[in-house]
Amino acid sequence: MINLENNFLENNKFGYIEKIITNHNFKFSINHRSNILHFFHILIHDYKPVSNHSNLLEPFKDKIKNKIIESVLLFVPQTIKQEIIFQENLDILKDTMTGIYSLNQNNGYVKLTNVEPIQFDQNQMLSFNTNLKPKIYSSTNNYQCFIQLEYDYN
Repeated sequence: MINLENNFLENNKFGYIEKIITNHNFKFSINHRSNILHFFHILIHDYKPVSNHSNLLEPFKDKIKNKIIESVLLFVPQTIKQEIIFQENLDILKDTMTGIYSLNQNNGYVKLTNVEPIQFDQNQMLSFNTNLKPKIYSSTNNYQCFIQLEYDYN
């Protein structure tokens, strides 16, 4: 199953999230294990909130109606050429869904197995079965800011 929903959150909820994460006091960590420089903030790990900002996910919980297993907020600076930021190589089948919620418009995109590339747009949620092995590509025209979630399928 693949679902793409524009205007996923109400404007006031989207604006609240954007205001919090763009505040200069919001803490990000640097991912040193990737070939593309990017910053992250883990919100939920193994079903448990691990951030004081995990409440930012309340509007998502209301819409997806399933328990969130993992969630991370990512900020990726603009790159000179489009490159793979993440590539999921699952050796085992997972009965979960992945959601990628984009906070800004850019020309980065997600490529899923046997599906045309899906470009990022502001306030857009892409949901798909985690087994579709997503590849997330960087943007050459803007930074990327998105929340990636893994949640129970049923």
